[in-house]
Amino acid sequence: VSLEPGTQLLAVAGAGVGISVVIETLIDPGDLVVLVDPYYPQYAGSTAVAQGVDHRIEARPELGFLPDLDAVDPAVWDRARLLILNYPNNPTGAAATPQLFATAVRLAREHHVIVMHDFAYAGIGFDDHPPISLLQTPGAMDVGVEVCSLSKMYMIAGWRGGFIASGARLMESIVSVDEQTSLM
Repeated sequence: VSLEPGTQLLAVAGAGVGISVVIETLIDPGDLVVLVDPYYPQYAGSTAVAQGVDHRIEARPELGFLPDLDAVDPAVWDRARLLILNYPNNPTGAAATPQLFATAVRLAREHHVIVMHDFAYAGIGFDDHPPISLLQTPGAMDVGVEVCSLSKMYMIAGWRGGFIASGARLMESIVSVDEQTSLM
């Protein structure tokens, strides 16, 4: 993915901080966040801190531990503000497919939802399923945000480095929240 560093990237003190900042930016009290279960506990925790509500959809074993996003009730998508994906997934090991990301982007555009991809394991892939970025998907720069962790990618536990990548318009809001919260 080709990004403009000045307007489409933000360095953060770890992916956890990035996840929190994105959720704080997008979620107001009562807003719905869609989580794919199993999920990283911080998604629900940060949603609760923002006073949002989470809705969980199952990562289905018969689909390679991927969710069937099209099977979700359209009323959920109409109410949702954020969909959180995490691939390569921990703990299932599932790898995202271009079709999964294309479906997520299509639904996001149709229902005015933002897709956050927690790409913590960006450096880990399989021969037949290399890791892919959500932002490679056509249209994702308008509705997507990706959070990356340097500690997991380089297997150096304790590194508090990461970054957020998104289109310039969404990134402007994320930077604004980060500037206010990082001063505390």
